Amino acid sequence: MLHSTYAQDYKRLNLPNEAKARIGKGIINDIQLSQDGTRLAIASSIGVWLHDVNTGIETSLISGHADSVRLVAFSPNGKILASSAYDKTVRIWDTETGKTIQILTIPKVNLSSLNFLQDDETLVTVNFYLFQSRNRDTL
Repeated sequence: MLHSTYAQDYKRLNLPNEAKARIGKGIINDIQLSQDGTRLAIASSIGVWLHDVNTGIETSLISGHADSVRLVAFSPNGKILASSAYDKTVRIWDTETGKTIQILTIPKVNLSSLNFLQDDETLVTVNFYLFQSRNRDTL
C-alpha cells in the first residue's frame, strides 16, 4: 500500500518567503521526472517521494530500503520505478501500488547511474570501482 504524506505548511519549514514549495524530505540525493512529465521521483534518506508535477502535492512515499536511497529512474511508460540505495540493493517498484517487484543485490559498491531503456523492461546500471594501491609504482 502506498503511504500518502502531504506537504506541510511551508511557513513552518523556515523556508524563504519566495519559496513556493518544498519537495521531498530528508537528505535529497537524486530527482527524476517521468517521461510524460506528470510525476517527480525524489531519492532521499527517508525513501522515494513521488510528487504530482501539476499540483505539487506529495502523492506517496515508497520505502523499503535499509539505508538512504541514492538514485531513482522511471521506466519510459512510468509504470515502474527503480531505486538504488546505500544498502547495496536495487529495488524495482510498481508505481501504482508501491509494491516491490524485484530486489537486486549490488556487489561491493554503490551505483553511479541507473536508467531504463525504451523497452520498459531493461534496466542499465553503472558502477565505478576505485582501486587504491599502497605502492603507486605498481599501478
